[in-house]
Amino acid sequence: MAADGTVEDRAVSDGTVAEVMALFADYARHLDLKRDPDAWAGLFTPDGSLVTSDRQITGTTELRAFAAGSLPGVHVQSVPWLQARPDGGLDAVTSFIFMTVQTHDFRSGYYTDRLVRRHERLVFASRQISMLTRTD
Repeated sequence: MAADGTVEDRAVSDGTVAEVMALFADYARHLDLKRDPDAWAGLFTPDGSLVTSDRQITGTTELRAFAAGSLPGVHVQSVPWLQARPDGGLDAVTSFIFMTVQTHDFRSGYYTDRLVRRHERLVFASRQISMLTRTD
């Protein structure tokens, strides 16, 4: 943020946008297509967190357990709004829809992400889920 309180525009390259979209695709792929809790938890930093309205899941062990016990379904995300941070990370906001396989109920809202670079790829330092609609 600039001294006058305005938010500075920090351009994000097309290559970085592609990296973010690949991260989001892996997030869904490791939960939806072939459930892989270890790979899904690996999309977060070792102390990364997933925050919902009623809990915070932090660290690889808790994230892995969350993924293993999560409802089967389909995650669909929109193209994100992205802003580069001075520390080299990214902030992202994207809307989503999730439909459960068994009951076909859906949930929608938006994700607010803090992304960092780790081992040559972007990962989640945190992902906050803000739910707007639930049919279950």
